[in-house]
Order: sequence, then structure tokens, then C-alpha cells
Amino acid sequence: EKVNWRLQAHWPRSSASFGRSLEVLAKELDRQTGGRFTLELLGAGEMAKGAEIFHHVRRGVIQMAMTFPGYNLGESELFGLYAGLPGLLREPWEMMHYTRNLGLEDAVNEDLRSKGVFMRAEFVNPTELVFKHKIDASTNLAGIKVRSAGTMLEFLAAAGFAPQQVASSEIYQALSTGVVDGA
Repeated sequence: EKVNWRLQAHWPRSSASFGRSLEVLAKELDRQTGGRFTLELLGAGEMAKGAEIFHHVRRGVIQMAMTFPGYNLGESELFGLYAGLPGLLREPWEMMHYTRNLGLEDAVNEDLRSKGVFMRAEFVNPTELVFKHKIDASTNLAGIKVRSAGTMLEFLAAAGFAPQQVASSEIYQALSTGVVDGA
């Protein structure tokens, strides 16, 4: 039997992560199953974006997704921890160890069992802030609008920024039109 699953990503197709992650996964799955199991990859917004992605999987509209749990904090009180623990976990391997070996992933899946959704962390994507203008010690952070998602919005607000939640598919437009000054 041949099976084809649709996989909705929160990354645009032009993202390097899309090619280095999802395209590699799709090719390897196709190779290892002799073409019996394939993935139809959908870039950001092609069927769903941001917070919609989790619900599309939950309802069976799509079978699989690559998304950030921070878009759906209300689904599990543990989702916010996927944004990392600023000041505590400084290296990507530490976050993956915390997620896989110290129980975050297992606890999240226990939380999601009743919702019919299962999650696995593929990799850790370190948070980097990129701004349109140089920021130095004299910069007033209060006027700087920064795009992020999940609990990282709270960390940015505590640092003094004006955090904004913008879907990943709309980051470039938000930067170019001045909706945000950084992401």
C-alpha cells in the first residue's frame, strides 16, 4: 500500500531550514520505504500558518507538521518551555538534552494524549535577534518592536522591548513595512 501524508511547515519554502530538514526527511522516508510512504511538503501559509497548524493536525486535515509550540500555548502548559530557558540553557545540545533525555517531550506527550496529537522535537533552533538598525547601550528598547512567539514574548517585554506576535510566513513583510523593527 502507498501512503502520502501532507506535512505543513511554519517555515516558508525559501527557508534554509525547510531544505535542510523537511526535504531531507521526505527524501529519506521515500528511500527507506521504496516510495511506499511519501510526504507532500507545504510551506508556510500554503494550507495553514502559525497557530492554525496544530489544529489542522488535531482535526486530521493534515497528518504531520513542523511548527513551534509557542504558537499554541493554550494546548499545554508545557509548550512555553520549548522557547528555552533564557540564562540557563546556553547551548543547543543542552536544550535537546532537556527536551529528550530529561523528560520535557514525554511530559508534553502525556499532556497531549487526550487531544490525539503526538510531538517529537527534531532539533533545537537557537534564538537570534536580528534588527533593522544597530542597537547599543544608549538605545531606548521600549520603542523597538520585535517579532517573536510564545513565552519569548514575555522575556522580550521584561527586557524592555515592545514584542509583537507575527506569523513566520509574514516576518519579511512585517520587517519591510515597519510593522516590526526586528525579529
